[in-house]
Amino acid sequence: MSNLSEIVNNYINGDNQAVADLYACLKDRLLLTAYNFCRNKEISRDVVQVVFEKMILLPIKKRSEYFGNSEDNIEAYLSVAVKNKCIDVQRIKVNREKIIYSIRHLFTAKVENSSLERFCQDGLREMLKNLQPREQEIISLHLEGYTNDEIAAQLNISYNTVKNNIYESKKKLKSFWNLFMN
Repeated sequence: MSNLSEIVNNYINGDNQAVADLYACLKDRLLLTAYNFCRNKEISRDVVQVVFEKMILLPIKKRSEYFGNSEDNIEAYLSVAVKNKCIDVQRIKVNREKIIYSIRHLFTAKVENSSLERFCQDGLREMLKNLQPREQEIISLHLEGYTNDEIAAQLNISYNTVKNNIYESKKKLKSFWNLFMN
C-alpha cells in the first residue's frame, strides 16, 4: 500500500495496521517538524511515537471526524499534533525546572533560617551569662513563658522586683545584642 489516500481510508475504517503504513510514509517529515521545535533527536522521536500511539487509540467514530477522506487532512493534523506535543514537552520541562528550583530554594532557605536561628539562640545564651545570677534566673523563667506573678511566687520576691529585673535584663541584653550581633 503506497497510496496515501488508501492508507488514510483504511485507517478511518478501523485498520490499525494503516497507522504503521502512515508512519512509514510521513515519519521523516514529522521527525523534521519535531526536531525544528525540540532541537533534540531523541525527544523528536519520542514525540512522533506518542502522536502515532494516540492515533491507534483514537476511536473509529472520531477518525472520520478528524480526517475525513482527504490525505491532506491527516498530514496537516499530524504536523499540528507533533508541534503541539513538542510545545507540551517544553512546557513540562520548564515546569519541572521551576519546581526543582523552588524545592532547592525552599530547602536552602530553611537551612539558612535554622542556621540563623541557632546562631541567635547561641548568642542569646552567651549574653545571658553576662547578667547577674538573679537576673539570669528571672529572665530565663520569663523566656520560658512564666508570668511575672508566677516568677514572684516561685522565687519568693515581690512582683515589682520581678518586673524591674526583667526590664533591666532586657535593657542589658539589648545593648549586648546591638554590640555583638549587629
